[in-house]
Amino acid sequence: MKKVRNVTKGEKTRQRLLDVSAELFAEHSYHGTRVSDIVSAAGVTQPSFYSYFKTKDEIYQLLLDKFDEELEELVVSMLIDASLPKEDVQKNITASFRKYLDFFTHHHHLTKISMFQPPQSDATRNKLHKWIVRNMHLEQQRGFFSQEISVDVLAGCYLGILIQTLLEEPDVSELDDISHERGKFLYGGLTYKTAK
Repeated sequence: MKKVRNVTKGEKTRQRLLDVSAELFAEHSYHGTRVSDIVSAAGVTQPSFYSYFKTKDEIYQLLLDKFDEELEELVVSMLIDASLPKEDVQKNITASFRKYLDFFTHHHHLTKISMFQPPQSDATRNKLHKWIVRNMHLEQQRGFFSQEISVDVLAGCYLGILIQTLLEEPDVSELDDISHERGKFLYGGLTYKTAK
């Protein structure tokens, strides 16, 4: 049986500083948050902050890098497998959209910083668009999506719907219905009709 390692007090303090920073950056932006605000909210001293992070910029960049890394991993994990039956594509798209919503809901503060606060929002959206294009290019080659529309346009539409959904700040209880509705639209587009 694998022994579970105890988290040290220092690791807990470092994580608390990261969590508090994410919350404050989301609420007040990078420029509107001072190190003194972070240490006050975390209940530590300023020297304690500097024993873990050199600057406010370092902690901000660490948060963004971790978010980017996890987001790219999520996108990669959602590539439609070539063996998926065509009749299951809509169900797969719906499930993938729900995974995005779960991820962004779980990382609420980092989502606000990365996706909606300039100047970071442009960089994150561009990366996410690029990662979705990468998936859709392969999925298009596998015959899941129309060859008549460029993957750049397809990915842009997908990302636009995702961003609009996040802007609506849906309640967790609504995510299943929203994913089902958006999944139908993404699969069938403007001409989607319910099967009789």
